[in-house]
Amino acid sequence: MAGVLDLSAPEIPEPTFLESVLRYGLFLGALFQIICILAVIIPSSKLQESGLCARLTAQAVAAVWAQTRLQASAPGRALC
Repeated sequence: MAGVLDLSAPEIPEPTFLESVLRYGLFLGALFQIICILAVIIPSSKLQESGLCARLTAQAVAAVWAQTRLQASAPGRALC
């Protein structure tokens, strides 16, 4: 045998302050992204369940259509 194999734990230096800030900042960023994704998914599904989403969409389309007709019927006014 050439030599004795060293099986002790390797020397791992303590993380610096900047490494710790970066590590916890990445965790907080990931948590923030998960919360944002859930905020988009959960309220939109509740609106669809209540039927409010369809009513709001129909009202918005009707309002835009009425406004476009008023602008088109006004003499001497361009649509743009």
